[in-house]
Amino acid sequence: MIRSALIIGSGLAGAAVNYELRHSGCREIRVLEASDRWGGISRSAVSERGVIYEPHGTHVFHTDDREIWELVSSLTPFWRYEHSVITMVRGRKLTWPIQADEVAELYGNRVVSGLSDALVDPHGLDFETWCSAIMPADIYRDFVAPYTEKQWGIPPDQLSAEFAPKRVQVRTDGDKRLFKDRYQGFPDARENGSYDQLHTRLWGETLERGLELSRPQTLATLVELLEREGAPDLVVVTAPLDGFCEYVFGRLEWRGLTFKHHHYNAGEDGFAGGFKQDGMQVNWPGKEWPFIRTHETKHASRQETEDTIVTVEFPGGPGKYYPVPRAGGVELNERYAEHVRSKLERYARVLITGRLATYRYLNQDDVIREALDGVRALV
Repeated sequence: MIRSALIIGSGLAGAAVNYELRHSGCREIRVLEASDRWGGISRSAVSERGVIYEPHGTHVFHTDDREIWELVSSLTPFWRYEHSVITMVRGRKLTWPIQADEVAELYGNRVVSGLSDALVDPHGLDFETWCSAIMPADIYRDFVAPYTEKQWGIPPDQLSAEFAPKRVQVRTDGDKRLFKDRYQGFPDARENGSYDQLHTRLWGETLERGLELSRPQTLATLVELLEREGAPDLVVVTAPLDGFCEYVFGRLEWRGLTFKHHHYNAGEDGFAGGFKQDGMQVNWPGKEWPFIRTHETKHASRQETEDTIVTVEFPGGPGKYYPVPRAGGVELNERYAEHVRSKLERYARVLITGRLATYRYLNQDDVIREALDGVRALV
């Protein structure tokens, strides 16, 4: 049994670890968070006029994992919101993922014949080569290439295709939903649901008893803390390992984002009220736009207000939002993981989990599943 634990990082991974630890009987949990706010990037915010929005862009919960869905929906009310994404191509509002019927109308049937919804094995391929296997050059050039280069800041042929099946799809079945998972939804504002409520209930009383904000840690300072104050049964690391280890083996490649929030108040500046854009998320792939996506949370939250907020997402900027999918990154992160374990396992059992610490693109349900399973393997 694990009676005491120390968690580095208060995002979703740390919250899920905390939840499972507490339900297994662990009561001494301490959380060290480097920033001055807990919760990571998958969270809600509320404007001065009471409008709910997501400060870090759209997060729609979707999963085929029944246990995970029942867990999150027991902690905050969700409604079945099925996410559809608009993408601006050749001056028209089309759908993302790429739809064969829309391509036929805009490009002609000849181009449609080059589309494929087959799952191509990405192993050993670069991103551009993988995309070229499922779509003609015109479609790749308009829908994918400029968006990808803006998002990552490097040419697509320099990216590994390993992440491509999660990011790029072709649909020939007419299904215009972004996700096909059995369970999907968004916190229901009409029932007071929110991502902040989900996080609060995952953390439980640890928020009051064990959370310490503005406590940046490195591997070296953590070892000093364990030497000075004694070690718990378990140390959990959810922070990016390169910075945690003070870049001793070099820097991992990360891509940051910048968000600007535009408030539209009913009756002001010509805004009549309601919605500002046609859907929760609009993609802007063309290089003529400096941003990549715009988000209007009210489409998904079901909040009853005439005011709204549109969040504009720009590529680049501070923060470690995405691991850059280039060769060597996963191997370097594993080297860091081995280094962390070698330094900490003399004091306590060690769990490294979460999107940042494992240097992988993980959806919310993946983060929670791996956190739960990681704890269960130890208790």
